[in-house]
Parts: sequence; C-alpha cells; structure tokens
Amino acid sequence: MGLKEQFGELVQSSRESMGISQRELGRRTGTTGSMISYIESGKSTTTLDRADTIADALGLQLRIVPAYDTDPELVALLQRYQAAPDEVRLTISLLLEKTSGEQ
Repeated sequence: MGLKEQFGELVQSSRESMGISQRELGRRTGTTGSMISYIESGKSTTTLDRADTIADALGLQLRIVPAYDTDPELVALLQRYQAAPDEVRLTISLLLEKTSGEQ
C-alpha cells in the first residue's frame, strides 16, 4: 500500500470517528466532498499544504520521518503495522501522537 492510500485510509477513519461527512470535511478544509472522496480512496494525490490542512481539521499532525528501509527491525515493525486492521492502526497513531506530546 502506497503513501496516498495510507493517508486516504487515515483521513477516512478519522473523519468517520468524528462523525462528519466528506462534504463537511471539504468545507472545513476549503475543498469539496468529491476531492475528499478521491483522497480517501487513494485515487488522488494532494499537496503537502492540503494534506496538512486536512490533518489539522481532523486533529492530526503530519510528520516527516527519517528513512527506515535500512533497519530490518523497523521494516518488520512497519509491515506488521501496515497489515493491521484500520482500527488498530488508528489506535496506534493516536497513542503515538499522545505520547509524543508528553515528552
């Protein structure tokens, strides 16, 4: 699964957990419900600025992370994370976000 698909899944699960429609998220971010639909389905790329605006509207934070593909333990961990159900990945993301703010 590519980055745009992962971002799309995170947007969709976060939006649904907030109980808002694609149209409403589009309104809050200055785009359309149709564009949110394309992003959620992984059919559309978006700019970093728009991705950041969407993440902010969902209470999420975009982070740029260093390359991990040279560390076999991190690759294995990432593969397990990517294979996990959406609910598990969202929970992990929220826990990581919460704990990173406590440091």
